[in-house]
Amino acid sequence: MKRIVIATLALLCAITAASFAATYYVSPTGNDENDGFTPHTAFASLNAADSKGLIAPGDRVEVLPGEYNLNRAKVSFTTSGTDTSPVTYATDGAVLKNADYAFGGRADNIVIEGFAIKDSDTGVAFRGSNITVRNCVFENISEKCVSFMGDCSGEIVENCHFLDSSGDYCVQISGVSSNDYGSDNIFRNNIFRGITGIAVDILGTSSNKFYNNTFLDTGDYIFRIMSGNKEKPKTELKNNIFADADKAVVYRESSSAVITHSHNMYFNNATDYGLDLMPAEGDLFGDPMLDPETITPVDGSVVIDMGTDVGLLYNGDAPDIGAVESVSQTKPGIIVARALRQEDNGPVANVTIYAGNHSAITGEDGLCRIPVPAGE
Repeated sequence: MKRIVIATLALLCAITAASFAATYYVSPTGNDENDGFTPHTAFASLNAADSKGLIAPGDRVEVLPGEYNLNRAKVSFTTSGTDTSPVTYATDGAVLKNADYAFGGRADNIVIEGFAIKDSDTGVAFRGSNITVRNCVFENISEKCVSFMGDCSGEIVENCHFLDSSGDYCVQISGVSSNDYGSDNIFRNNIFRGITGIAVDILGTSSNKFYNNTFLDTGDYIFRIMSGNKEKPKTELKNNIFADADKAVVYRESSSAVITHSHNMYFNNATDYGLDLMPAEGDLFGDPMLDPETITPVDGSVVIDMGTDVGLLYNGDAPDIGAVESVSQTKPGIIVARALRQEDNGPVANVTIYAGNHSAITGEDGLCRIPVPAGE
């Protein structure tokens, strides 16, 4: 009986906490003198509820559709959520422009969802843990699209588009002091396209996971991984597409930076790996055959069903490689691999790809082709 009473009280406490969570509104036509409780009495500023001391764990700020000119402001947030009750800032159609940074500050357990952030210096910049950035678009950013600093642990960036950004790096993950290292950050199902500088810069943080992302047309390294003051930072790369990078896919400061990688697709990069990295299980080489608008694999794409299970939802027999899972699961008629060459020193390894029981046919050009009958 005692256990039943305790369980019942715990459930009632959870229901009570949820029932007291508040929703505030922000509108392009709002006013910070309003109470923010309804769309008709919405605030004008993204951080009005936070700066007024109204926000509590579990609260939600709904930003109504429209364009918001932030006038080069640093829009800071200081109120944290909890592991079970984050503070959420969400929209279905808000476009934020001309910010120094649109979301930033020192806070933990924050969710930022659905925003288009354009023509700004920085999109999201937090010193804190458990920050989730989901379903956002970052376009024409001149410095950093997303920056996590200090104890940047438990960060999640998912289903975001990073487009035509010109800063030295697009994403920064930086443990900047001897006590703040950061770990267990996940980037999944994101599209990076037209990045002038380094796509992802990692300094002094460990256990960063990059699953099912697509990187297209990067003007520098896709990853630069620096050990900083953290011994043996670990980075895991699986089910990603790396295409059209002007430098190596990965640059790491030294072998102390541990990189685990498999089931990635490489195409038309200056160097497919970097330093002493070698081909890994499931790696593919060639044109991923993506729809140029949706970045979805087209019928016959080699990336369909060629990934490894990392815990994300997928169609077919196995996950696709890349950010967008195909709906049609028509398998390719030809699977193409090639030998990896190490700069001017000749072949260093061969990549073997299996397609059912079909044998490989090697042509005079050195490509390995595996014919696969239609429907298999």
